[in-house]
Order: sequence, then C-alpha cells, then structure tokens
Amino acid sequence: MAEQDLPPRLIDVNTPRIAYLDTIRVIACLMVVLVHCPHPHETVTAQTGLFYGAVSYLCSPCIGLFLMVSGALLFPLKTSGRIFLKRRLGRIVWPLVVWSAVALVVGCLMGTLTWSAAVGNFLRLPLGCVRGFEHGWYLYVLVGIYLFVPVIGVWVSAASRRQLQYFIILWTVVMSFPYVIAAFGEFGMRILEPFSGFMGYMVLGYYLHRYPVRLHTVWQWGMAAALFVAVAVVLPAIVYLSEIPGYDKFTQIIYNYRSVSTEAMCVAIFVLVHNFNPGWRVWNRMVRGLAVVSFGIYLCNFIVIRQFFMPYFVAHPMSSVYLEVFVTFAGSLAVSWIIVRLLGLLPFRKYIIG
Repeated sequence: MAEQDLPPRLIDVNTPRIAYLDTIRVIACLMVVLVHCPHPHETVTAQTGLFYGAVSYLCSPCIGLFLMVSGALLFPLKTSGRIFLKRRLGRIVWPLVVWSAVALVVGCLMGTLTWSAAVGNFLRLPLGCVRGFEHGWYLYVLVGIYLFVPVIGVWVSAASRRQLQYFIILWTVVMSFPYVIAAFGEFGMRILEPFSGFMGYMVLGYYLHRYPVRLHTVWQWGMAAALFVAVAVVLPAIVYLSEIPGYDKFTQIIYNYRSVSTEAMCVAIFVLVHNFNPGWRVWNRMVRGLAVVSFGIYLCNFIVIRQFFMPYFVAHPMSSVYLEVFVTFAGSLAVSWIIVRLLGLLPFRKYIIG
C-alpha cells in the first residue's frame, strides 16, 4: 500500500498497481500543469479572459481527483495511526521544505526576490507558502488531512454503505453553498459546516472505489449525463453570466475546488475512467510511468513555468496566446518530467520528490 499511496514515489513500473487509479492520477497531474499555464499571460486583456476562465474551471477537479485516488488507496486504514503518520508525513513535509527553498533560491538568482526577503519567507514556512511556491498550499492541505486520517479512518473502516452515503450527501449539500450564496446572499451560521473541506473527496473516492457505479442502459447513461450537464455546465453558466451584486463569481465558481460543480466533474471522470479505462499493456505501462512521477511534476512544474516560461514569453510573445499556453503546457511538462527523472536517480530522492 505504501507504493500506491498519494503522493507516489519513483518505483519500478513493473510494480503491480491499480490501472484505472493511475489513469485518474495522470489526468489530475495534467490538469495541474494546464491550470498553471495561463499564468504567464495574466496581463493579457479581457479578450482571452473567457479562455483562461474556462481552462481554470475545467481543470478544477485536479485536487479532488488526487484526493479521491488517495482515499481509494488508503481506506480502510490497515495500520496504526502512529505508523501511518510516521510513513506519510515525511513524504509531504520534506518535499515542502526542499521545494520552498528551491523556489526562493531560484527567485533570488532570477532577480525577482532579494536574499533577505527569501530568508524571511523561509522562516515563515510553517505559517504558509513562500513566494514562488504558492501552489504548495496543497501540501498544507495534505498534512492536515493526514493528521486526521487515523481518526476518520476508524469510522470509514467500520461504516456501512448507507453511512458512507449519509456522509457524502451532507458533504455535497455543503459543496452547494457557493450557489446558495448566489441565490440568497451571504449567510452567517452554517449548521453543516463540519462536513465541509477536502476530506470529503477522500471518503468519496473510497466509496466509488468500493462500490463502483455501473451504468448498464441508455436510460441510465442519459440520466447521468443530464444530471452532470445541469450541475457542472448549466448551473455555473447561469450564475457566472448573472450580475449578482457583491458576489465574487471567480472565487465561488471558477477557482473553487470545493463546489458541487467541481465535485460533479470529479465523479464523472472517476466513473468514466473506472468503466472504460483501456486495458492495453502499452497504455498501462505509459500511464504507470507518468503516474509514479506525478507528485514530483506537481512540485517543480509551477517553478518552471513562473521562473522560465513566463519571463521568456513576456520578452518574446507569440502571435497567439492560445499557442503560448499550449507551448507552455507541453514544454513545462517535458522539462518537469526530465527534472523529476534525474532527481529520481539520487539516493535521497524521497526527501525531494516524496
């Protein structure tokens, strides 16, 4: 189980793994890379704003998918809480420290940060992400989730299917709050607030892995597709296009990882891949090879984009911003993959790439 947990290590690609979960992990990794690619072009006017918003929204399932894979592999917890924390926390904390330091050093060398500011940033690392490694917020989320896994893992191990459904339904209600706010305005006390948070994705992933959704008839597929379109397409489009006073549609819809629309996309991807994941040997081997380095790519890709691709395209803009995004995506992915493969040759790689 240690080799299959999120984040993955560099391991032999011949290690037995769950193929469809590897595919989902790769999809999530590609989404993370793509969602960062418009960043070099943030100064472009509203002409491409819709394109950037669409990319951000369509890639919003990335974090949820990563956590769903983790929940599918971790639950039910098969070890003590102490052993679990000892094995997992180091694989998050050390990469967080190392790549935060790397981001600060690179920023200083590139002239975007002073050494004194870098030292101050690094000393505040326990309180939040350093400059240049802002996407490291996900590692803080993982640490918080891992600290809670030994507690909720006991419940998940003993929970019946109905009890898991109860939790997921209440969590989904909380995930709909961004749209409740759009309809009725901001409200104070939220009685279901304890069910909010990223932990719901872990439970959801475990549930869908343990109780796979099988759609056998055209009617079932049609109903599922209609529900998905309504929640993930129509509902956010209506709210986004509506001019609601005081409502921040960007943080509530476009960039919100804790939204029922994002949850719907996560479920759709998880179910589709589970049902139709190709069984070709070459495909599985290729996906497995990328899956085991996905966490390392996540760690270094943002730095590659912000410190190298962004300055280059600012100085040498292309005629098409869409082409720039594609080049940034393909180029930064290739560079990140090479970096992670090289780092994987080091004896202390677990402290760098998990």
